[in-house]
Parts: sequence; C-alpha cells; structure tokens
Amino acid sequence: MTMTSVYNMIEDLDGTIESGMETGARETWERLVELAATRK
Repeated sequence: MTMTSVYNMIEDLDGTIESGMETGARETWERLVELAATRK
C-alpha cells in the first residue's frame, strides 16, 4: 500500500515532519500490515 501526500508549500511539509505525524503514520501503517497478515 502506498500513501502520497502533496503539499503546496515546503513549510507545510516541514511542519508535518516536525510534528511527528510522519512517524506516527508509518507506525500505524506497519500495525495495519501486521493485522492484515493475521487475517489471511
């Protein structure tokens, strides 16, 4: 699965990275992958 985010301004991207949203989103997707693997 791939998720793409588009930002109109570099400052918006920087804000997302600085807030930790990137890390939190990555962790959430990893947990989803683990859960999906148990459903097969």
